[in-house]
Amino acid sequence: HHKFNVAVGEDAQAYANSGNNNTSVGAKSLLENGSGNNNTAIGYNTGLGIRTGNSNTILGANVTGLSPTLSNNIILADGDGVIRMQTSNLGHTTFDGLTKNKVYTVATLPVATVGAGFRGCVSDALAPTFGATVTGGGAVFTSVISDGTNWLVG
Repeated sequence: HHKFNVAVGEDAQAYANSGNNNTSVGAKSLLENGSGNNNTAIGYNTGLGIRTGNSNTILGANVTGLSPTLSNNIILADGDGVIRMQTSNLGHTTFDGLTKNKVYTVATLPVATVGAGFRGCVSDALAPTFGATVTGGGAVFTSVISDGTNWLVG
């Protein structure tokens, strides 16, 4: 029998039979989840479709039509169920729309040892060359990426 589930709202987790550690807030949230574990869904009519999937976090109303086995996803949606951001079980993140980074000057960038792969933008690059270490003191706007040691143009 299922243990440690929290369901708030009419028909929340209505079909739960063996899933454990699920939390749902909102009428019909995780309605069809029967044996999935460790899912969190907040919003009216959200998480629909999941039946055996595990370890999902879903925020936003009307997220329906999900795969029955969806696992290890993070979903942020608007009230109409449009998924605006989803991180898959592989760690790949998809955004529905543009993203905006903070704009730095080269001097105000965090230290590049923050980790390889971090991205940012600078507003004062001097003659930027793709793949080269960015230098400040100019007036060129460009994106930069950390290689773990330096901020590179790109």
